[in-house]
Amino acid sequence: MHTPFFPELRGLPGVSEPKTTTREVLNALRYMERTGCQWRNMPHDFPPFSTIQKHFYRWSREDRFREFREHMTAASRVHEGRSPSPTAGVIDSQSVKTTAFGGPAGKDANKKIVGRKRHILVDVSGLVIAVIITIASVQDRDGGAALLRAASTLVPSLTLVWVDDAYNGDVLAKASVETGIRVERTSRPKGAVGFTPVRKRWVVERTFGWLHWARRHSKDYEKTMESSLAWVNITLGRIMSQRLGGRAPKIRQENEVAA
Repeated sequence: MHTPFFPELRGLPGVSEPKTTTREVLNALRYMERTGCQWRNMPHDFPPFSTIQKHFYRWSREDRFREFREHMTAASRVHEGRSPSPTAGVIDSQSVKTTAFGGPAGKDANKKIVGRKRHILVDVSGLVIAVIITIASVQDRDGGAALLRAASTLVPSLTLVWVDDAYNGDVLAKASVETGIRVERTSRPKGAVGFTPVRKRWVVERTFGWLHWARRHSKDYEKTMESSLAWVNITLGRIMSQRLGGRAPKIRQENEVAA
């Protein structure tokens, strides 16, 4: 499987053919992502776990998973009849627990979770434009400001994002001015109890739900935030690949959900 994102593996020049193909490595990574399997518990049908691990870390360092996810986002938008680059988006975060494996972690005082926080910016269909992983103690407004700055480089066409009431203060306002991206807050209906879809913003909650189709994301099992980010990109890239291939649930349009 030769692609610009995951080149075909090669053996030693003039000595041997590779014992593992790129397709086998990607299949193994997707198996791990869907099932939450540990490295050493990989089924014997796949190449040795050390081989899969080696390519995972190398491709993660080279940002190949991120590049593939960005490509699939643009391709999915074109498939929907949209421009490859969005002009509007939605920002939100999700705190998840870490495990005994260690690594950077903090406490989300609001949700009483010790772990890390996934900050994402999605388009109006819920397709991810940018992702940042931080410790859970990082405030939403700080993560939102970082997303705005990242998105202004990745997607210069972006001019508007919707956020909830947690995204406020000078930090976010400054980032908005610097990037030229307008931030508009949308609030939950008064008196709402439990989860309530909010107009313009409900799509980002669904995207977090997509991540939980993969058991790898039930918690953050990684020692480093770089690996956490790589797994998020692997999942999102797979989901969009399945959608383009007609093997994933159809995305509902906004007017199908009550505001």
